[in-house]
Amino acid sequence: MQCKLCEKWFHAGCLKIPNKVYKVLGQITNLYWFCEVCNSSVHKVLVAVGKMQEKMDNMEERMSSHQKETESEIRKVSARQVNFELEMARLKETIDKEFVEVHINMQAVKKEMEEAASRSKTLTDQGVIDVARAEVAVAGIDTA
Repeated sequence: MQCKLCEKWFHAGCLKIPNKVYKVLGQITNLYWFCEVCNSSVHKVLVAVGKMQEKMDNMEERMSSHQKETESEIRKVSARQVNFELEMARLKETIDKEFVEVHINMQAVKKEMEEAASRSKTLTDQGVIDVARAEVAVAGIDTA
């Protein structure tokens, strides 16, 4: 018989295993045999493996819980991002509209200034403004 752990071979007769038992053991495919030396070590290893399995199961459970929490937080952040993007688009639209209004108002003011400058030049060319200035000067009003 071969020990499954140290892989050393042992005679069934030396181990005092009856022939009938030896034949039955040989027919079972998922049965493992350990020599006396390895058998004491295997017990310790199996106990340690059992504890490790329990720790792994607990850790997997905690990880699953954390994963669910993380996924929930990701959904919340994604929703806030969508809301933020919508708010930014709304603000951009508002700013664009206000910019257009300001631009139109500036064009109107520019046109009014150009018209006022044109009227002023026309009046100056016709001598009207000089007469008005002279009258103000005679009255003693400071225009400067």
